[in-house]
Amino acid sequence: MKTLQKIIWKWLVTPLIGIIVIVMSAWAVLAIYFAKSPALFLRLTAVGIFIFANLAFFLNVKRRWIFLSAFAGTFILVLVWWSLIPASNDRNWSPPMSVLSHATISNNFVTVYNIRNFDYKTATEYTPRYYDKTFDLNKLKKLYFIVSYWGTSKAVAHTFLSFEFEDDECLAISIELRREKGETYDPVKGLFKMYEIMYVIADERDVIRLRTNYTGEHVYLYPLKTPLEESRKLLLDMLSEANKLNDEPEFYNTITRNCTVSLIRHFANVSKSKVNFYIEYLLNGFLDWRLYENGVIDTKLPPKEAKQAYFISDIAKKYDDDSDFSKEIRSHLPEFSSEESSLDISKIKPSEQEADKHAPIKTETKVDEKTGAVKWNSDFTALEYSFGNGILKGSYPEDMTKNVFPTVGKPPVIKSEKDWPDVFMNAKWAIDISNLSSSEKANKLDSILMRLCNPDYYKEDFPKTIVSTKFTIPPEFKKEEKNPDYNLIKSLRGKKLNYEVVMAAGFGARDYKIKTTIHIGASEDGKTVFYYDQPEHISNHLDVREFIFAAHQTKDKIFFEINIFCKCESSKFIRGTKMGRVEDDSRYFIEQMYNQFN
Repeated sequence: MKTLQKIIWKWLVTPLIGIIVIVMSAWAVLAIYFAKSPALFLRLTAVGIFIFANLAFFLNVKRRWIFLSAFAGTFILVLVWWSLIPASNDRNWSPPMSVLSHATISNNFVTVYNIRNFDYKTATEYTPRYYDKTFDLNKLKKLYFIVSYWGTSKAVAHTFLSFEFEDDECLAISIELRREKGETYDPVKGLFKMYEIMYVIADERDVIRLRTNYTGEHVYLYPLKTPLEESRKLLLDMLSEANKLNDEPEFYNTITRNCTVSLIRHFANVSKSKVNFYIEYLLNGFLDWRLYENGVIDTKLPPKEAKQAYFISDIAKKYDDDSDFSKEIRSHLPEFSSEESSLDISKIKPSEQEADKHAPIKTETKVDEKTGAVKWNSDFTALEYSFGNGILKGSYPEDMTKNVFPTVGKPPVIKSEKDWPDVFMNAKWAIDISNLSSSEKANKLDSILMRLCNPDYYKEDFPKTIVSTKFTIPPEFKKEEKNPDYNLIKSLRGKKLNYEVVMAAGFGARDYKIKTTIHIGASEDGKTVFYYDQPEHISNHLDVREFIFAAHQTKDKIFFEINIFCKCESSKFIRGTKMGRVEDDSRYFIEQMYNQFN
């Protein structure tokens, strides 16, 4: 036992203590060296004394506990001294950082003082300008998230917000380190109280135009789905913090008090949903991708197209001197995907706001088993399903022969229901095939089934989303033109078709692979075809996605039905927006299917 203890102490405990001492020593040395005062000579002297004293104890004291006690004492002295260093608003500030903004609030009106609006000739030549303005919170229209890349790395960027009001008035708030004259940003120095923090409240012609037109940064302007009431609270929370910094200055910190982490804190202060931690809060150049994945960015576009559509640097250069700068850069942005009210997270039931009680549940939906949401009969001529405690349920081919469908030629009727973490959707429509020839009518269901089962067709429908497909076509999948007795639908009945699709993730994320097995069924007479699939993985915001498609052909019509059930993953930003994203994507897919088969 004693031998084991000696081994553990020698090879585990002692090296671990050594590593801790080295890390603490490095921090203390850097804290002394980067201190704003006293003079450099005195700081270097203090560094030398700290290193020499601890090294002397280490080399001359045989009992290590004595050395560790002495080291702890010197480290605590440095830590206490460092923690007592006060932040200040009284320094020789760089001109763009010299004036702090503040605000007063009266009922629904906010008056902001010292809104920065410099007139730039170059990044370093400018005419300082400030103005005061009163904003009506009831006229707040939209919240925007801005990402600005200043270097070659896409992992790190500057992020800030802009609040758009009616009449194209915009107020931008950028949380930045406050530099003194001659100072430049250093991320290591930012860990050691070298910079104060400030809230730059500015006109977009200043804070955006400076970056797009004069410092050559790559800037993206994203509209968010944040509910208006939450956006108002967010604005007030940020203005309150700006007021506080006027009286109680604080230090910037590269990790714990930077632009993005400070923004997330404000969101957490006003959000009714839990805001979880992500590595993108530190590697904030990828935060727009995370917001897109969680459905927070208000767009209908696929990820790569969205990234391109919200890039505004080139557009901003065209309107450099335009007084309607904010209006013009937005005129080139895509339309919003949905109304804000449909994503109001305040409508979530109180019990649903506790994430730990609503972890995603793996849904058992296995074909040919006695239990499960989807059940086939023995020869795949009938299918029964039930999703979400009966919210979506039905059976084929019985339901398809009832003809309870919208009028022929009308757009699909889509019904959806959301109950965290589940999203249910049902769509029905009908088309007229009376103008087709007899042979075309005979082959119509075959062609529909082939299009649905072959991912290569999806690649044609979604060329910017699907990168590649891998599909082994079974022998039965091809129509035998010369064989009058051959029936494609009956030959595919009961088959399982496996394929892989690589989807373009966009926003700097890696493309991801979806593996799917389609189970095909058809009615005994071949007039109704239907299939079911549940991919192993589809995207980072979904835990389960189940899909059923059915088509029923009469003499002159074809009736279509799609049922989709999705179970979202645990909330990673705002649940309401995550569910909205799933619903938007599902609607987009249904619309594409309608366009293909209409």
